[in-house]
Amino acid sequence: MIERPQYVNEIMKYMDKPFVKILTGVRRSGKLTIMLMIKEQLRQKGILQIHGLKETMKVFIRCILRIFYC
Repeated sequence: MIERPQYVNEIMKYMDKPFVKILTGVRRSGKLTIMLMIKEQLRQKGILQIHGLKETMKVFIRCILRIFYC
């Protein structure tokens, strides 16, 4: 997995803002990888456990995979 700290850090600046964050790009450009890196940062900060988002993230990622890979 190629680390993308610039992208992750830029997106993390807006995580507490009340609007939708959308990652776009050509196929196989690393959109899901960036999402997983963001998820890992949130997990390390304890945010996923605090807000009970662990299951929500799993469902969200499954939905994303279904959209892009079906």
